[in-house]
Amino acid sequence: MNGRYTPASLARAVSSILLQRGVEQWQDGTAGQYAMLLRECRTRIEDAALATDAPSPRLAPVIRERIAELQAVLARIEENGEPRRAVAGAKR
Repeated sequence: MNGRYTPASLARAVSSILLQRGVEQWQDGTAGQYAMLLRECRTRIEDAALATDAPSPRLAPVIRERIAELQAVLARIEENGEPRRAVAGAKR
């Protein structure tokens, strides 16, 4: 490799786009800000991909991951004793 396509060069490019500064200019709190912006960007890209009329079968892992995350949230809610409420219009 010539250094152009490395994990470090990708990190520098993404940092430059998201933070308008290179990795070498980061300060103490920059890593957390970078991670947050990267997660937000990932979510926006996934949301856009899922919003199409005919989502690609390659999105199946993304959908499974989101379902698993939502199931974990639901499990925490139910563990904390939140009662289940009937949803208007739902069949029992």
